[in-house]
Amino acid sequence: DMNDQSSNRRFLLLCAALVVAIAVVDLVAVLRITNNHDFAVYYKAALRLRNGEDIFAEAGAFRAQIEQGVSTKTEDTPWPFSYPPFLAAPILPLSYLPYAWASAVWTGFCLAALALCCWLALRSQNWLTLSGFIVAVLLLYQFQPAVVALRLGQMDIAVFLLLTLAFWWLRSGQDGKAGLALGIAIGVKFFAGFVVAY
Repeated sequence: DMNDQSSNRRFLLLCAALVVAIAVVDLVAVLRITNNHDFAVYYKAALRLRNGEDIFAEAGAFRAQIEQGVSTKTEDTPWPFSYPPFLAAPILPLSYLPYAWASAVWTGFCLAALALCCWLALRSQNWLTLSGFIVAVLLLYQFQPAVVALRLGQMDIAVFLLLTLAFWWLRSGQDGKAGLALGIAIGVKFFAGFVVAY
């Protein structure tokens, strides 16, 4: 009856509020240790692209360090840009900002991308409900690939967004858009091509 439905909704709202509170506390902890290590590499490549310089300049020094048996886990390791050249282009607008601002914008983008991916996934499965929201937050909570990608500012979250958009557009009958999103995702990270086999 109506009373039972109202009680169930209040219970779900309470659960949702509790899950969100826990997730926010955890997110703050993750953001405190976020160093955007990988984004720093993208940012440097974008700066070099803007100035007409070699975006792969660190590759030789990094290879030499490995060949000499020197640890690559130190702060002064010359991490190279190891993506296709076109990947530096989307970061170009951020290269006009000071690094601290660009890094903050990138972190905000990653958070927004994760939220959009969850929303699209839930909506595509008709799970855009309170219970679906709770399940999504619980699945993402302490999900290490997402935590690491966010902490390091990795491109994986952008690839996840592209794959989610491809899935969404494919279900919507927009094959052209789906193919474009999937093609870009594969161009950035080759492993995304396994989605085609699936």
